Amino acid sequence: MTCNECQKLIPEYLNNQLNKKELESFISHVRSCPVCYEELETYFIIALATRVLDESAEVSYDIKDMLEQDLNDKEKTLNKKKRRFILLLSMILLFLILDLILTFHLLGNF
Repeated sequence: MTCNECQKLIPEYLNNQLNKKELESFISHVRSCPVCYEELETYFIIALATRVLDESAEVSYDIKDMLEQDLNDKEKTLNKKKRRFILLLSMILLFLILDLILTFHLLGNF
């Protein structure tokens, strides 16, 4: 992902509108690019300030930690989805193997 592509996705990231592949690529790029991380941090601060003004909510002002927590939470969600997908594929594969074994067993009895 280029910096330009990454920076165009910042609003979608902040609104939780990135698909899995975009989110993975976005987070990977932001983690490795200080310029894009700083840009994300700026947008994050603006979004947070807007929310605070709109909702009159009390918010911690440790912005860097809040952004890191947001990135970490989204990475954890991606990892959970990957593990679920792998588990589902494993179960399907196991079912197919058992089905083949049963089919060969039944055909052997004819």
